[in-house]
Amino acid sequence: TTTTTTTAAAAAARSKKSTLQDLTSGWTTASPAASAATAENFAATNVKPAPAASRQSGSQTRGFSGPGASNFGATASPHGTLIDIKTAAALRTLIFGSSDGTWVAEWQCQGLVFGDVSNLRFGLFQRKGGPCGVLAALQAYVLKHLLFVPESQAADPMNPTNAERHSALIKACCDIIVQAAGGVSRYTVVMPSTSANKSSSSYKPDKLTERINLYTLDSRQELASFLAGSIKHWTTPECPGVIYLVYSVVLTRGFDRIKEDMDEEHGRLMGAHKYCTQDLVNLIITGRACSNVHDGNKELGDGADKMVLKGIEKENQVGLLSLFEHYRSCEVGTFLKTPTYPIWVVCSESHFTVLFSTDRNLLKDDPAGFDLHFYDGLARQEEDYRLTIELYSGKLAPNPDMQLVPPIELCIRTRWPTASIDWNNSDPLF
Repeated sequence: TTTTTTTAAAAAARSKKSTLQDLTSGWTTASPAASAATAENFAATNVKPAPAASRQSGSQTRGFSGPGASNFGATASPHGTLIDIKTAAALRTLIFGSSDGTWVAEWQCQGLVFGDVSNLRFGLFQRKGGPCGVLAALQAYVLKHLLFVPESQAADPMNPTNAERHSALIKACCDIIVQAAGGVSRYTVVMPSTSANKSSSSYKPDKLTERINLYTLDSRQELASFLAGSIKHWTTPECPGVIYLVYSVVLTRGFDRIKEDMDEEHGRLMGAHKYCTQDLVNLIITGRACSNVHDGNKELGDGADKMVLKGIEKENQVGLLSLFEHYRSCEVGTFLKTPTYPIWVVCSESHFTVLFSTDRNLLKDDPAGFDLHFYDGLARQEEDYRLTIELYSGKLAPNPDMQLVPPIELCIRTRWPTASIDWNNSDPLF
């Protein structure tokens, strides 16, 4: 009986996988309209719609649309699961602080698009300022796969083929969404809908949020297969692909858990000038929307006045360095300074970029000299910035004019205080 049951289950799993692959195999070559219809039809019959009833995950009550969106439901339609107005309003409130908050053009026209400059083909292209925090974090995970993961490693990571970087992008998006779920095998992915939910007197449409479908996947394999077939809706130039990624991560994490991640009860993910808050950057990098970058939690005060500053819980796959630490405005902990892979998102001058090494063992070997590569998706780079780092046993002599030191060098020295940095005949970036 056990053998028969196991065989039948395996056959069913193979059939489901085959169906998924067959239905998604042609999406990337179809027209956008046909692809959207195919995705919606697939979701209606194969991808589980988000249940209206709340469900339990550990000690958290998680409802839908979107895990953690208690008392919110989704409107089932022949074309998939159309987001309902309450969830749309809750999304915008969590991100902007108000359901009237809207995305600016810098975000709405930012697809997940690669550049084609030689030796920089790994790099995501940023059109305008604004979404750099999300793009830099995504870039870090793309580099992880191109450089270090055997199943997705590129033959030439600095010049990956279209197929290699497309695969790395899908895997990077999976990494980010899966870690946001916090161990729960249930993921929500957002795609554009051909329909729009009707507005209400309390909801002002933004012509984007109420026009999305929610797809629910129950395993990483299903998530990867679904994205392989539908990520075209995120990668078209000038599409709001970066917003769809943010919405997918937020809905997978859940409103309730994101609010618990933050220091402030009424915190939000978008800051002034429509830039990412540290909470949003941390959500993409670590899966938790904590408000700080130090290790663990820190308590200030006591009794009724006690405040808990929530930080990073454990070593992360990719790291972060910050110019604010140079100015002693924050403390970046070991979990982010010494990540699993030698890749760092860098916060400098209200902008996020990426530093990385191609040496997987850099953080283990602790060499006296090594190279770091710097990438800025907004800078219209025409060359690979390779910085050679030499470490000295004593302190470096203080620079008499710190204004002439490139900010990226100051960020590097928050991790390697005695670093001497050579730009190898490239003009330093200020």
